[in-house]
Amino acid sequence: MNLQTDRPAIKTLRDIRQQKLLLQEAIKQDDQTIKDLWKGLFRKPDLTAATPSKRIQTFLSVGTGVVDSLILGWKLYNKFSNTPLLGGRNKRK
Repeated sequence: MNLQTDRPAIKTLRDIRQQKLLLQEAIKQDDQTIKDLWKGLFRKPDLTAATPSKRIQTFLSVGTGVVDSLILGWKLYNKFSNTPLLGGRNKRK
């Protein structure tokens, strides 16, 4: 890949300074874009503007995750513990 064909010919120090300024501006713009995207990644959604169906969907999604975590914890506890969590008899002897 020849990078010289994409760039203008640089013949003087003035050309180098101009190219440097252009590159610095491009870097600043890219940096600002990255910062804006990064901040938007961790921003909480505005629930006041959410429709009732969206709120119900969010509630069900979070509830399903909680129930799934509880079931996994219960299974792991029963598998690796000698005492049962909710009564019953001891499986290992």
